[in-house]
Amino acid sequence: MTRLRTPLDAATAVLQNPSLPSGDDERFVGFGVMGLPFASRHYLALRQFPAASFSPGYRSVWHRDPERLWTFYATTPGPQSCARFFSSATPNDTVQCDIDVAWVTPWSLFVGMPGLLEWQIDIRATLSTRLMSAVCERLPERAWTNPAVLAVLGRAAATWVAASRSYTG
Repeated sequence: MTRLRTPLDAATAVLQNPSLPSGDDERFVGFGVMGLPFASRHYLALRQFPAASFSPGYRSVWHRDPERLWTFYATTPGPQSCARFFSSATPNDTVQCDIDVAWVTPWSLFVGMPGLLEWQIDIRATLSTRLMSAVCERLPERAWTNPAVLAVLGRAAATWVAASRSYTG
């Protein structure tokens, strides 16, 4: 029987060997929480990139308030973080600050920004995430740079996640 890989295992692997993919374009390697909506209408996302082609490694927290305005927080200046790609979508300035990321358990992550945010993320495997992981583990390396393959994976993931959210059995 194969041991289920945990989120901590995956994060540790990329943090211990943050090798950038080959290419001349902007690249980064790491992990993140793509986004979590809250009942309060706030929305948070996390990126931890130990290596990037355009800056030193950095961490970034994205916050969207109930009025749908984004603020980007990062351990590097805005032009060297996620804000370089998305800051034009908000009137809020990028905030450079400390961002602590610590694994509490293999399935639980703590994100802290002193004086600004304390966020614990508890992760669990679902049928959809196990299926997507099984498919992705079998893809050849070249698939990860093929726009057509990535588009299909994105559509499949969206469909599987939507199906898992509506499943009540």
